[in-house]
Amino acid sequence: MGEALKRKKGILAEHCAAVGRDLAEIELSVGTPSADPAEAGPALVEAGATLFTVGLGGPDYDLGQLKKWLAWRDEQ
Repeated sequence: MGEALKRKKGILAEHCAAVGRDLAEIELSVGTPSADPAEAGPALVEAGATLFTVGLGGPDYDLGQLKKWLAWRDEQ
């Protein structure tokens, strides 16, 4: 998952260079995978992600995955 983000960040960097924008000014967000955050999270951070979104669907909202990602975030 981190490899895809690195590739996309590279494309974004090229666009930023073309228009004179500083890539560091852009917050990179990523939807969280259903994988264990301890396994997926570090690769995403290394690739440049700084904002993580967790999708929820109803009508029976299962907050289990959200709680896992929040616990992982709090450990960092």
